[in-house]
Amino acid sequence: MRPGTGEVGLPDADVINQILYEHEVPYEVRPPALLARHPQTPIAVLAPEKSLGERAFALIHTSLDQADRLLLEQRPRQAVQEILWLLETVSRAFQGQESGTGMVEGKYFNEIVRALRNNNRGSALGEALGWMTKMHGYLSSPGGGGVRHGTQLAAGVSPTLKEAHLYCNLTRSYINYLLAELAE
Repeated sequence: MRPGTGEVGLPDADVINQILYEHEVPYEVRPPALLARHPQTPIAVLAPEKSLGERAFALIHTSLDQADRLLLEQRPRQAVQEILWLLETVSRAFQGQESGTGMVEGKYFNEIVRALRNNNRGSALGEALGWMTKMHGYLSSPGGGGVRHGTQLAAGVSPTLKEAHLYCNLTRSYINYLLAELAE
């Protein structure tokens, strides 16, 4: 207490810092702040790299979003190309996998789908693969959809916006079905 005032006196910063030091408290008072005595350089914590599954998920959704954007921009050929590319990419995830009655061999969409279909005859997957193959073949043909392997310039084949919506919606459902099959 301060003599004659009835007030309690507070120690100054030097006294408090001496007490903190004697008790190995790593702080010091510099009014009005309380600071670390020996501040350390912060350790950078790196964000973990994305897993293969996370990267694949991001790629799939980026491509689906791109196809949707292209449809909104009324660019049907490009939208179908984008989503057809994605179907081919997802099908490659089956390479070397056991499915149905055997191993899935092949490097390209048609080879992989043929192996999957042969290994899953009589199942919903086998039938869906047949539908995918038929649509993919039509869209790949220069005289058909002409979006995969080019078109005959004289024919001027390009899907209409309605057709592009149909192809994109079908392909999106095939992709979701294949992804569900992979998850099992």
